[in-house]
Amino acid sequence: MKKFILLFLMAIAMTTSAFSERSQISLRTHKYGENSGSLIEEDHDPIRLPIFVYYDPDTKILEVWCDNDNIQAEVYVYDESEAVEAYSPYLNITLTLTSSNIHSIKLIGDGWEAEGCI
Repeated sequence: MKKFILLFLMAIAMTTSAFSERSQISLRTHKYGENSGSLIEEDHDPIRLPIFVYYDPDTKILEVWCDNDNIQAEVYVYDESEAVEAYSPYLNITLTLTSSNIHSIKLIGDGWEAEGCI
């Protein structure tokens, strides 16, 4: 009976570790100043900025979505040599990256920009 319980617990532990873990990418937001036209740097967490970015390193899938339909932005993904690897003129997308190197993501909206690192 002890062996059966031990085998059952090991099977559960192995199946939970077999699923890939996607991680949320934090974004650094830059707003344009109303009077000067210069960038004002602010940090926003996903609660204040309703844009969510997730990356799964096992499948190389990047998910970008926004719960607010009024927010529109372009999505750029750069590889480590600063070349554009993926682009979308819209939010709420799923992109498959070709390499597993370090990437940066840039979202450009009307009056704001957001950057993150994968």
